[in-house]
Amino acid sequence: MSIDLHLHSNVSDGLYPPDEVYGKVRNAGLKVIALTDHDSYSGCERLKQQNVNDDIKIIQGIEISSSYEGTEIHVLGYFRDGLSDELKSFVASAQADRESRISKGLANLEKKGISLIREELGRFYHGESIGRNHLAQLLVDKGYAESPVDAFQNYLKYDLNIVPQTATKISDVIGLVKNSGGMCIWAHPPMRFFDKYIAVFVSMGMDGVEAYNRRKSHNNSFYYHTVAEKLDLLITAGSDWHGFPEEEFMSEKNYPAQTLDKFMERIL
Repeated sequence: MSIDLHLHSNVSDGLYPPDEVYGKVRNAGLKVIALTDHDSYSGCERLKQQNVNDDIKIIQGIEISSSYEGTEIHVLGYFRDGLSDELKSFVASAQADRESRISKGLANLEKKGISLIREELGRFYHGESIGRNHLAQLLVDKGYAESPVDAFQNYLKYDLNIVPQTATKISDVIGLVKNSGGMCIWAHPPMRFFDKYIAVFVSMGMDGVEAYNRRKSHNNSFYYHTVAEKLDLLITAGSDWHGFPEEEFMSEKNYPAQTLDKFMERIL
């Protein structure tokens, strides 16, 4: 059964609205999906309401940005019964914080002689959760960068101190998701931090690891999988699909059989 537990729509930084994402996953033959927009849950809620009797299982999801020891950590939250009011309130605050950080980024770019108008971001941002990807597209459009990758390398990496990093603690995110009845998965964990942080995050309540992700090599995925099994953690697989031409969805050929069974038993 083809499963992809990490998808984005233009509610955050994907290219397509949720209903078009749904059409694409249907055409691709996926049977279980999770729409996990950055600091936003509404797109997935709408999909679940609109397709309640369909044969594709939609899992309520979200990808929340957090920080630990100065490193940005993304937490995937998955929910059987939806988000609590407390978590929804936090998400609204996170979206406001994103707006504030992007505004500071624009001001810092102005100091470097790069003048961008905030309203012009509206050509690339159509949702609730603005981010650096939208700013990267504007930098490319205005000729300050050759590509989004170039924009991040020269302007938007957090160590360049142009767009501030979130100050939200990962411990707070894990607590909020767990209190909402959800499961916490470490999204696309960086190999250089994995061994250093995994035990710490598990002690905070992290439930599992996104071992299989399009960004990761086969060797990395095998290592994540092995460690997760030793720690009795859930293992998930997600493409981190945003809709760009070079991207593909996950399918059962991308991970060993039965890999996701434990997660699916918990969420369904």
